[in-house]
Amino acid sequence: MKKIYVLFVLIIMVIFASTGESPAAVEVADVYQAENLLSQYHNMLENGNTSGILSLLTGPMLKSNENLLRNNSKYARFLRERYRNSNFTIVNYKPIDTSYSSLDVLITFNSQEKIWTRFTLALEKGKLRIYAEEEINVKER
Repeated sequence: MKKIYVLFVLIIMVIFASTGESPAAVEVADVYQAENLLSQYHNMLENGNTSGILSLLTGPMLKSNENLLRNNSKYARFLRERYRNSNFTIVNYKPIDTSYSSLDVLITFNSQEKIWTRFTLALEKGKLRIYAEEEINVKER
């Protein structure tokens, strides 16, 4: 019995050594990707970079914002003014399945106004993008 247990442990070690990753390492990488995406998005909002923002969106988020981001020449200025001195704080990250995850974020404007937002992120063709956004009630967290 002891030999079977040792053999089982060795097989598990060989499997993880051959892949170079443990399941925990994969999830941590996803958190870092989500943080990086959110940082890029926040930066582009602060700078009014509408074409950059478009490159980060997909699905319903792209569909509902594409016309405004592409065709409203005043929108970049609005974004710069709205998101100046804002802060994005990640409160919760939750994988949904292999392609989607949710990210709860506290957005603070000018150290006063606060909005809780849940972003749904989608992995498309190896790139993480913002799929949806909804304001959430703090009690939902």
